[in-house]
Amino acid sequence: AVQSSQDGRIVAVIGGRNYSYGDYNYATRKQQPGSSVKPFLDYGLAFENLDWSTGHSINDDDYYNGKFKNWDRQFHGLVTVENALENSWNIPAIKTFDEVEQKIGSDKIKEAMESIGISMEKENIGLASAIGGWSYGISPLEMAGAYATIANNGTYRRPMFYTKVTDPDGNTVLEGKQDS
Repeated sequence: AVQSSQDGRIVAVIGGRNYSYGDYNYATRKQQPGSSVKPFLDYGLAFENLDWSTGHSINDDDYYNGKFKNWDRQFHGLVTVENALENSWNIPAIKTFDEVEQKIGSDKIKEAMESIGISMEKENIGLASAIGGWSYGISPLEMAGAYATIANNGTYRRPMFYTKVTDPDGNTVLEGKQDS
């Protein structure tokens, strides 16, 4: 799913390559987001609520007695947010999420996710959420909206599949509305 950040138009979407399986649409089905949530769930909320920047330092060391690990199974000491995100290290993301959650609480985190188009209706928030361990997941369409929000300087635009429908004579029959 690809969404225009300026106006919310869905520029491209594909539900799958094999239509013999019926109506299963991967673009709208929720799935584990993995590390793709780190920019907006962990670091974006830290920028917004903790006044962090990309140069903020986080200690990448053992956390919760080895319960969480980085993909490379190593610790990297004091790292910047930029470096942690660039390398997709889990521990700095989890520590960031934990600090945000302690400051604003899980309800505010859920509200923040809802504000960028991610449904949190059934979702439980916890440390595993910081690295994509979600109970129900995020759909590619929701993910496209979240990333479009980042590209649009924090302004969310609700995804829109059409801007205008016209009849054969060129008369507007239906017009899409953007209400953010």
